[in-house]
Amino acid sequence: MLQPDKQNTDGKESLMQRRSVLKLAGATVGLGALSAAPIAQARPDNVIDLGNEGLQPGDDLSPYLDEYWQSGNEVHIPGGEYELSDVDSLEIDADEDSWLIGDGDVIADHGDVHVLFNITSNGDAHVRMQNITLKGIDSTEDGDIGKVRVWAEDEEGLVELINFNRPDGADGGSRASGFFMPKPHAGVGRFINCHVEGFTDNGLYGTPFAGGDSDDGMGTVEVYGGLYKNNDVNNIRVGCDDSKVISAAVVFDDVPYGQETGSHKGIRVRQGGANQVIHDCDITVYDEPGAAAGIKIDDSRFENGLDSDVTVTDTRIYNEIDAGAVQTSDEDFPISGENIHLTGPGDLDLQGSGPYSDVYRGSEADSPTEQKRWVDGWGDAPDGSTSDSGSTDSSTLAVSTMEPSSVGSTTATLTGSLDSLGGATGASVYFEHRATGTDDWRSTSPETVEETGTFEATVDLLESGTEYEYRAIAETVDGNATGSAVSFNTSYNHYLEVQTFDNSGIVYDFTVDGSVVKADHAGNNDTITDNGDGTYSVEGETGNGFYDDYYFNGQVTAFSAETHPEADNGDYELRLDGDVVTVDELTGQSDSTDSTDSTDDTTDSTDSTDETSDSTGSGTNPTISTFDVSEAGSPNPHLDVTSVWEVADADGDLSWVLVQVVNSSGLVVDAAKTSISGDSAADVNYFKVKNVDGQSFSVKLTVSDAAGNTTTVTKSVSE
Repeated sequence: MLQPDKQNTDGKESLMQRRSVLKLAGATVGLGALSAAPIAQARPDNVIDLGNEGLQPGDDLSPYLDEYWQSGNEVHIPGGEYELSDVDSLEIDADEDSWLIGDGDVIADHGDVHVLFNITSNGDAHVRMQNITLKGIDSTEDGDIGKVRVWAEDEEGLVELINFNRPDGADGGSRASGFFMPKPHAGVGRFINCHVEGFTDNGLYGTPFAGGDSDDGMGTVEVYGGLYKNNDVNNIRVGCDDSKVISAAVVFDDVPYGQETGSHKGIRVRQGGANQVIHDCDITVYDEPGAAAGIKIDDSRFENGLDSDVTVTDTRIYNEIDAGAVQTSDEDFPISGENIHLTGPGDLDLQGSGPYSDVYRGSEADSPTEQKRWVDGWGDAPDGSTSDSGSTDSSTLAVSTMEPSSVGSTTATLTGSLDSLGGATGASVYFEHRATGTDDWRSTSPETVEETGTFEATVDLLESGTEYEYRAIAETVDGNATGSAVSFNTSYNHYLEVQTFDNSGIVYDFTVDGSVVKADHAGNNDTITDNGDGTYSVEGETGNGFYDDYYFNGQVTAFSAETHPEADNGDYELRLDGDVVTVDELTGQSDSTDSTDSTDDTTDSTDSTDETSDSTGSGTNPTISTFDVSEAGSPNPHLDVTSVWEVADADGDLSWVLVQVVNSSGLVVDAAKTSISGDSAADVNYFKVKNVDGQSFSVKLTVSDAAGNTTTVTKSVSE
């Protein structure tokens, strides 16, 4: 077992005990003040509820914001989803305290447009925007830089974004940042529990454009909690005196939309400044194109003579690349660290002058979470709790409710995250759930845990077609914590995927004699229309190996597709509840004969189901002479599958081979289709499913000849 760089005197303390002691010490030793400077938190005098002004979910939010989101007002938006026809309506140039608050989560959908607007505090004005998700892909144009610009022009000014999210990123047209702090920023810019993902420049560009000896742009940037994921060039970029990144989750596992590579860094300190802090962060860097650093510390971009130092404490880094987990442009750069946990197969070096103490690697180290981190905000936090001091002290017990990992017609797997043990050595965690609108909560069986991280419980005997809500709960001898309620429904009993292949593209439409909603991959170019007679029509388009997906009730009564005018061909595949089906099978005009029985869960990747054949045309069925499935195994938590296959056909008219990786819920999580011909063919396919430690999957191979005769073999594999 690997030992920490600084040995414990007795060697008998548990890792959790060491972390608890160090975190308590870290709040006072070497960090300065973790809470913000004492800036006035007075609320605006004029409070306006847009619900009382006639706004309802589904309406266009822009005209209401144009009229009421003005300097000196506190504006409340009822929870729900709205159109946002004019992104400029979110702008404000405030000379007085001005708040825009979502009473519940507010989703403002701007569609596929270029986003560029300003949130400005003048004098000592306090501007706050809270509980708002800006939905839609930022479609930048050549020469444009898309961004939400946030700044306080005076030293006494404060701008806060609390649970303000931009999860859809930007296309590849030009540079685009999620949030941007421009040169005039001189006060405090604070980002609490925000989610920024998929932008082609920076997620948070928090280094003001100061140059020379100018005092412009020397304001502080503070980041508390949140998720910053797959943004190029940096997920978070900070600089200047007293800037902080605390309790944030930072992840890179894929290039942003429309890009093939880049230079992706997790947290980057790009501007000189004293007392800059990275504390209690979770940073994950996978070996993907453009991955460059977990933490990168540079010399000042501007020659302004600033004193510089950076402290990294109580932080977890998973690194798969061959560059150091913490990198500096100068080996003598003044950086120090304490209680740092390093995992992953990459370079786990810590650069800079140090000193570093209590560094843990490998099996001695805690792994980072890839989920959004939540901390208490200032004033009303998203979960309704309050915190006057703004402290993010990890000695407080904390738990979050996450989206369910799977939902069936009568069952659901509930998911939560124990974010802090609050100094305790263990906690009892469980869930409470109920049908929305009812009074009585039902509890799952408690589970005792000794470390932070996610936990799950499956509930059954649910009513089909019903909306439920649930919340995660953690209890210790010192108290308890409850996460915010998360809703789900059991209304949708079927899952449909419309899959294309390389160089193929389709325009499609289908009708359902029940309700239908978009799942994770259907986009803004896909529409659902209520026909007014109990049926719904869907029109969409997809191509180049991407797919659209939907949840629905009832049955698909009609489906048609044609080649997209910009595609080479119109090849596609339909998957209903994880199984490949024809159009006739989807619409109920013929029965599916494809066998999808799977083996029992097992770590033996050579176990397989019986071979099944389906003859729909003349001739003989093709044969599968070789189908070997292997998994790379530890130390990573991902499923790394290699499938080797060889097929043959006595009639000499082989057509295609499809290899699918199917999870325990029956959903296809990855697939590869290979066009073949002749009387024999062989190939190798590789699949990677991330963060599925301990889960079991089925790998199914289907071979077809030109006449439509198929043969299928399924094997099981576990991470």
